[in-house]
Amino acid sequence: MPIITSVIIFVSIFLLTLGSSSLISPILESHAGSSADIEVVADPVISLSLSNKEVSMVAAPGMFVSNTVTATVSTNNVSGYELQFSDNDDDTNLVHTENSGYTISSITKDTAESAFTPSSWGYFAGNSDTYKQIPTLSAPDTIKITTAPASSDDTTVTFGVDVGTDAAAGDYSDTVLFTAITNYVADTRKIWDITKMQKMSAEICANTTTPSASATVSDTDGSHHGDTSYVPETTLTDTRDGKTYTIRKLADGNCWMTENLRLNLDNYGDGTFAAVSDSGKKTQLTSSNTDLDDEVWDESDNPYITDGTKTYAETNSVYTSTDMSVSMYTTQTTATRSWEDWDGDGTKENGFGDYTYGNNLNVPHSYTAGINTTTTYDGDTQYYGNYYNWYAATAGTGTYEMTYDSDNATSSICPSGWELPRYADDKSYDDLINAYSIATTEEPGVWAIKSKPLSFILSGSYNSDYGTMYAQGGFGRLWESKGLTNYTTYSFQVLNVTLTKTQMASAKSTGRSIRCVAK
Repeated sequence: MPIITSVIIFVSIFLLTLGSSSLISPILESHAGSSADIEVVADPVISLSLSNKEVSMVAAPGMFVSNTVTATVSTNNVSGYELQFSDNDDDTNLVHTENSGYTISSITKDTAESAFTPSSWGYFAGNSDTYKQIPTLSAPDTIKITTAPASSDDTTVTFGVDVGTDAAAGDYSDTVLFTAITNYVADTRKIWDITKMQKMSAEICANTTTPSASATVSDTDGSHHGDTSYVPETTLTDTRDGKTYTIRKLADGNCWMTENLRLNLDNYGDGTFAAVSDSGKKTQLTSSNTDLDDEVWDESDNPYITDGTKTYAETNSVYTSTDMSVSMYTTQTTATRSWEDWDGDGTKENGFGDYTYGNNLNVPHSYTAGINTTTTYDGDTQYYGNYYNWYAATAGTGTYEMTYDSDNATSSICPSGWELPRYADDKSYDDLINAYSIATTEEPGVWAIKSKPLSFILSGSYNSDYGTMYAQGGFGRLWESKGLTNYTTYSFQVLNVTLTKTQMASAKSTGRSIRCVAK
């Protein structure tokens, strides 16, 4: 009576799709006026099924046996899918279920059925007479690639086992893995093909023409795409609060906000934060709509957080300049404003903050300029925007402890797909100014940086010691992502008389402006 050896191959399924698997969902948003934008999004979906979860073969010693399983894939992905096959781990042996010392090993090279060595196994996909070695999990085989959507597309995989005459009787098993992956679809869109800040990507920016440094006329509809004498420009909406911003592709090759951020922040009271629209609607700040590392901005365990607020009305002098030779001060009375009022130890010194913990370092609120929020340079009207300290600008990742030797802040309150300009990198203010060869200490440089296409604003800053705005119209300072010392970090400075290109040391507690650059 012959000795019977059975071989069982368990099959598991792993499914991977690039993009969320959701049905087509219309999104309707109404805006002021009589028109409405309708956006229909069809995300890529993919499904994978197997004809059976176990492939069983029964053999006597010295026999060669085979059996098959069929993998069926469907996907709506316009560029098709890739089907991969591998062992479920990096051990490709069939192992005796009762004594792991007995194994049947994978073949090591392409082998015909007639050439199998005893006690070895292999597989092939589709129609073939040559078996391949079983691939490890860390190096799977691609067994099919398609280039178009598929409906119930079948791939048959055949397993072959040669049972040696000296093989121990019993069951041998292993688990193999099928993986279906949607193929990459190149994004050919340009900045005019999107309407939301959060839809920006590196591909979209790269697909858009980089203008020459001498270009000043805007291309607002893409009709001059490819012509470097035009500056690509569009208007995008921040989904968090519905505010819109002018976006331009500039000569440094990056896409920039050319207005200052106007996002109002509010603390939910549980350590998480919200964007507040002009109508008062609150939207949770999350990694899907904000440049956050984590799913939500949650600082509930941060000991520096306080829920105390300070509101006040103020009258202050504001510096403005109508041209390079005339200086003016005007007095404005602003509306009541709000800023977290805490300086580390809960006390004030001479009515002002102290620097023991960085002077209001961990203030999560933005400061709103109130009235007089617009200015015009070269016919280009822009908002002063809101003012943020280091903690708020970096969504909590720019901390008191962060110094020059530390990494850049990893998050920001820029919209998803955008970030704070970097320090001395390819997305820095330095590179931007260098791309335009702007003089850093001469009056023409000042006019150039305030004019289109750069349109920088002399928005001044918020002084957290005195609780006042300072020098609106006199200078502009904008946060970068790099820390300097415990108390200071870098900001880019624009003066009304000279342009300072080098990074400015700014107290982390002061309120500065923000412009974001696409990632």
